[in-house]
Amino acid sequence: PNGVKSIWDSAFYNCESLENVEIPSSVIRIDYRAFSYCGKCKIIYDGTEEQWESTMNNSILRRFKNKIKFLK
Repeated sequence: PNGVKSIWDSAFYNCESLENVEIPSSVIRIDYRAFSYCGKCKIIYDGTEEQWESTMNNSILRRFKNKIKFLK
């Protein structure tokens, strides 16, 4: 939901059937293992690529590089 600031470690751990996660642009932190073992998971980000790159750590950028759709 809008207003969420962080997605913590193991928040979606081992959610193998999870296919899409919509992340609002209010999120400024995603822990490295928040989506561990979510092989099918794709991210839909309600912001720009520049916003994503400026707020996410490098490990998240690398893990989801080809699995992100930007809505703006």
